[in-house]
Amino acid sequence: MAADNKNNVVGSGRPLKDAALKVTGQLKYVDDMKVSGMVYGKILHSPYAHAMIKSIDTSEAEALDGVLAVVTYKDAPQIRFNANGEDSDVLPSELIFDQKLRYVGDKVAAVAAETPKIAEQALKLIKVEYEELPYYLDPEEALKEGAVKIHENGNMLWEAEDTVGDMQKGFEEADVIIEGRYTVPAIYHAYMEPHTSIVIYDALKKLTVYTPTQDPVGMRRNLARALDMPMSRVRVITPAVGGAFGGKIDLVTEPVGALLAMKCGRPVKITLTRREDIESCGSRH
Repeated sequence: MAADNKNNVVGSGRPLKDAALKVTGQLKYVDDMKVSGMVYGKILHSPYAHAMIKSIDTSEAEALDGVLAVVTYKDAPQIRFNANGEDSDVLPSELIFDQKLRYVGDKVAAVAAETPKIAEQALKLIKVEYEELPYYLDPEEALKEGAVKIHENGNMLWEAEDTVGDMQKGFEEADVIIEGRYTVPAIYHAYMEPHTSIVIYDALKKLTVYTPTQDPVGMRRNLARALDMPMSRVRVITPAVGGAFGGKIDLVTEPVGALLAMKCGRPVKITLTRREDIESCGSRH
């Protein structure tokens, strides 16, 4: 292969550009970064699989010394989007914050404070009254006639059929046919770096987002859509990605950080804990 390769690329080893930075510990990941005036965001996640927020009182959190901003569904644009940039035009059903919660770990509110500790304290001061709704742990139960709709468009996301070749002929010619039902559990991506971002909203009303996304182009498009901003005012920068495996394609912390930064006028960093990451982020199919 290498002998026939005139460009010395195919079949040849190529150096990893950031290898030296990685092995010496000099590569800067987003959570290593600090910017001038930066504050810290924390997200309050839903304890219920399906619920409606009947009331939410953030007054005590807002009054806590060191808290700069609190946001809920009342502060978020009611523009639905698909958080996966690759599928941004397919069945947009998500809001940055929604009054209706659809899974344990769904976003209820968020705060920005001078320190992570103050932000955590503020979350505990937010009073939420929930109305619990029916939920399903089995997708086939959710598809039965009369099942409660989790989303307004129903519980079927997408129906697709792919056919290759003549299956009936294959059965007729087969020596053995094995039939069975196979299931797999939900699989967490288990990247080393949890979801994190730093969002800056400047005096020119331009948004700059530092995030370890696998899809900066799709994220830029989605942020502009979700925040009702022109794309010319949104910039997404990916310094480094600490593992992903498909788990860092969707919007997660970025739109929440954007709302907080817009409200408090300071750059906002949000880094999920491992528990928060497992509970609130999508698993593999």
